[in-house]
Amino acid sequence: MRAARWDALSHAFRAYGYPTENLALVQRIMDKVGIHYYEEISSHGYIKAIRKDGGRTLTIYFGYTSGFDSEEAVVDAAGDVWRERSDKGGGWYVVHPLNDIGDHHRGGQGPLGARSTLKVCETCRMELPLSGICDSCGS
Repeated sequence: MRAARWDALSHAFRAYGYPTENLALVQRIMDKVGIHYYEEISSHGYIKAIRKDGGRTLTIYFGYTSGFDSEEAVVDAAGDVWRERSDKGGGWYVVHPLNDIGDHHRGGQGPLGARSTLKVCETCRMELPLSGICDSCGS
């Protein structure tokens, strides 16, 4: 079975059931970075954004978008938003306005997402995607 592929971010958001409250921020980032297409990675619970310039792939989760090489790259793409350094790979991520990242909510308007509480891999302590399989170590 072939993974779905979309040219429009809104179609990928709809397919994943991601909240429309996050679409404006994520679309602004994708427009700035320049995305060729979006790919379904349902086994890991995220959307893969393939860049036109061949740069690092961005991964779009329910509550954040990761794959930025530096804090400057985040600010250039998204502006002054809630951003943090990732524990895996040294990259950076942007937190979406509606998110499920613990008690933190600095990204925008609206309440925290009505998602399950944050689950963390017991091996490497990274956030688990919806699939429950760690993207970092495979546990």
